[in-house]
Amino acid sequence: VTGSYGVTFTPNAATVKNYEAITPTTKDIGVTVLKKGDLDGDDYLSSFDVLMVARVVMGYDAMPTGAAFALADVDGDTVITMADVLLLMRKAMGLI
Repeated sequence: VTGSYGVTFTPNAATVKNYEAITPTTKDIGVTVLKKGDLDGDDYLSSFDVLMVARVVMGYDAMPTGAAFALADVDGDTVITMADVLLLMRKAMGLI
């Protein structure tokens, strides 16, 4: 769930110098959860998202990298193909 969360970090004893105290530190971190296929980040699967993936598959736009690649790889097979476009289209239409 998108939001801000308190996380406690505890150093690994192997990384702490001799005689240093191991002190846990709490930090707030922001977390944003994105839907597979939501390339424009508007929290909805739409025809625009389908078009963005289709343009990549057809070679009009560069292959995304990092998190954008993971979002565009809708079927999770580690390649972006027309299968991702078709699956995303069905999801955007509410068929699945």
